[in-house]
Amino acid sequence: LRGIAMNPCQRPSLDQWIVGSSAKVGVSNQLILANPGAKPVTVSVAAHAGIGKAELGADSTVVVPAGQTKRVLLDGSLSDQDRVAFHVTAQSGGVAVSMQSTALDGYTPAGVSFVTPSQAGRSLTVPGVRIDDAAGAASLRIVNPNNSPVSVNISTFSEAGKKPLPGGEAVKVAPGAVLDLSLEGLPAGQTSVSVEASAPVAVGARSTSRKAEGAPTDDAWAAARPAATSGSAVYGAAKARIAAVAGAQRADVVATPISESGREMAPVRASIGPDSQGVLELPEGAVAVRYESSAPVSAAVATSAEVNEGVGIDWVPLASSGLAEESRRIALG
Repeated sequence: LRGIAMNPCQRPSLDQWIVGSSAKVGVSNQLILANPGAKPVTVSVAAHAGIGKAELGADSTVVVPAGQTKRVLLDGSLSDQDRVAFHVTAQSGGVAVSMQSTALDGYTPAGVSFVTPSQAGRSLTVPGVRIDDAAGAASLRIVNPNNSPVSVNISTFSEAGKKPLPGGEAVKVAPGAVLDLSLEGLPAGQTSVSVEASAPVAVGARSTSRKAEGAPTDDAWAAARPAATSGSAVYGAAKARIAAVAGAQRADVVATPISESGREMAPVRASIGPDSQGVLELPEGAVAVRYESSAPVSAAVATSAEVNEGVGIDWVPLASSGLAEESRRIALG
């Protein structure tokens, strides 16, 4: 197996989505559940596939002991599914969730990645999806957890602003089903994607990279990120850039790269127009970054590195303090 993959720190939560990977021959998936609490937590895992909800059998309920991490090997629970997603809920107490996915195409490495959590919603943004100019590919994955069809409209972001994805208007997703849409034809580089849905959905996006025909490939799974005015990430020794999407307000973003020794490096700045994407190139020698923005942005770090005969790629979310993400507005009638 060849590639690059970083599993960032995850905050415990009661309700999370893992949108990515497949259940095919040569693919291995491990769900990683960490319980930082003082009591055991019972976790329910619901699976969705291309045609609708799928049965996980004994893996649908997992007890995670207090202060421990449990790995659940999903190989064999599902079979011959090109598209999968998992809804992870805890009955009491929160768990931190991610999924390690590795793939082989015969004897050829076909990707190693960590799929990080998403939340369901009607308006979602996936920042920093890599569009390869070689033989790679990219796609958007949409999960409909509802009991009725959902209609979605998909748009992409660039420095020029927001525009509809060709063929991405009024797309129907069947109840319980997982749908993949190709992002082929978009300009090479980093793009970001928004999904507006008639009912809550969960989304993710896959990028793949291949240096040449027949060479090993690597993949990276991106997740929907909430907008925030500050955040940070550790992404390791790789070529890196931040992709940030502004909302209705212009956002002035200042990113401070951090070296392996912990030294702050010269800041990188970008002014991002309303409903637009900005890309901040991070300097060589940096392994982490923190940012501050004058207005909320949805942001992530996209990385790449030469790995033997191929190009490894990864996607790391820029996480905020979590206070805003974990809070919920409650209206009393």
